[in-house]
Amino acid sequence: MGSIWNSSEGDLDCSSVFEIDISAILLDDSPAVSVSKISFASDLLELSCSLFNGDVLLFAYETNKNYQPDVHELTGKMGSLELSSTNVNKQTIDISDRGPRNVRKGFLPQLLVKPMGNGKVTALCNSNIGFVAVGYESGQLVVINKRGNVVIFSEKLQDSGLSIPILPTSIEFGYGSPSETPLTSGSIFMYVGTSVGRLITYELVGDSKNRYVVRFINSVDCNDHEITNIIPIDSTTGRPCQPNIQILNSLKDGTPKAVPLVISASHNDIRITKLGTKMAHKSYSKGELSNIGITGTRTPNGNVGFCIVAILGGSKKLITLSLPGLVEMVNMRIPYRIEAKYAEHSSTLPMGDVFIRITETEAALVNIMKTRKPVMGLETTQNSDSLFLKTIHVPFRPAANSLLKNTPNLTYDHLYRLLTNREKVVSRVEDVKLSWLVSPYNPANYNLLGSGKPKYYDPNAIHKQVQVESSISPGMNTNNIGASFQKWSKSASNTLQMTAGKVQDFAGETNEQFDKYVEDTKKSIAKSLLPGGLGNL
Repeated sequence: MGSIWNSSEGDLDCSSVFEIDISAILLDDSPAVSVSKISFASDLLELSCSLFNGDVLLFAYETNKNYQPDVHELTGKMGSLELSSTNVNKQTIDISDRGPRNVRKGFLPQLLVKPMGNGKVTALCNSNIGFVAVGYESGQLVVINKRGNVVIFSEKLQDSGLSIPILPTSIEFGYGSPSETPLTSGSIFMYVGTSVGRLITYELVGDSKNRYVVRFINSVDCNDHEITNIIPIDSTTGRPCQPNIQILNSLKDGTPKAVPLVISASHNDIRITKLGTKMAHKSYSKGELSNIGITGTRTPNGNVGFCIVAILGGSKKLITLSLPGLVEMVNMRIPYRIEAKYAEHSSTLPMGDVFIRITETEAALVNIMKTRKPVMGLETTQNSDSLFLKTIHVPFRPAANSLLKNTPNLTYDHLYRLLTNREKVVSRVEDVKLSWLVSPYNPANYNLLGSGKPKYYDPNAIHKQVQVESSISPGMNTNNIGASFQKWSKSASNTLQMTAGKVQDFAGETNEQFDKYVEDTKKSIAKSLLPGGLGNL
């Protein structure tokens, strides 16, 4: 089962969570079809996920052409003409008929990519321009063009000079100029990080018929350990340069682009390269660096500045580094007790937020750029975001939904039967009847007790203040109430401060002395109140 969680903190009108039942799509509920990696293309609303058995599923958010909410689940499965097609010996299999019939619009399955004996998936990237790159534990690198659901590149990474295998561990797409020559039109690049710390750069070259081929550009040994993160950025602005459809169209028009800088990170260090040349480098203790990301904020002069955010899971710190020199600017403590092995699954969002995975089942959103107020805190009393209705009035007894057909309101006898699993015994003792007449649970006594029916909170008006009906005694001077209570509050506050300063002195003395002091304090409060407004009420 896969889920997408909304971290907008109420900024969006919809708070729905998308769920994809992979076991129902593949007709297999074994542990081998559990999700191991996920890659999301936000511009195209496409999602790719790899499974522990080596399969890769490609999804797209679209309207379901086979939407039939009244069709039984088994009937829908039997209606698939390719019910057993996932067992054929093909690398790419169309599974668009496997979408759930009861979903009108959502992430629907499109393509299944088989491992073809290459083992588990070690790297996965779904780009915003229609290309999906997959790396396997055998060293095989596969690129799929979703425009035709075809494999355009399949090659095994190897080096005759190394006795150990080379595995792709991280993949990212970027764009920019392939040389320092001025007015050079840009290209689409694919960066592949490997298990030996080597960064390999490929170029995707297309023709007039939108047919693409992948061509090797260069490779550089830039990191001390396997590369876990790759971030291409613009060398002039520092802005991340992941391509999208708009950028792809501008490249076809021959618009000049800047040379990209590539940030690559392992669990030990961070490196910046440019056209295969090493530049800045930052080292950490072995295994201390969990994840990196790039974020930005608007400066006072109106420009947007970018920096690198490094998550150190071992020392539980967030560090911001400058670009391109990797100079440490801020070092802050993570306000959670995180586990280092889960911190590598954290993510840095582009608007100043860091999504930190704390434990196996817990994550938190931390804002490091102060671009917005947190949801909970002393300074957010006027914030529009609400987690719950703080001032809601709960009715005095449970009630069922009276809109449902033949559903009566819940009575005291029904609740008694629900809690005790037996009928309520009607007592014939006269004392029981007399006690019920004076019981606060008797609805007839509500007015006598002074707790009239409150105005219940309207859930659709989140920002309204609850008002409760209250009555004031006719003989009470309402003009003196505010002044009297203000005087009492001030006197009580001064007395409490005086008491707080002397509690430590009395703590070691006998109880009689402490009780005497408390009694004297009460008398002093009474003397200050009686001559005032309360005495005139």
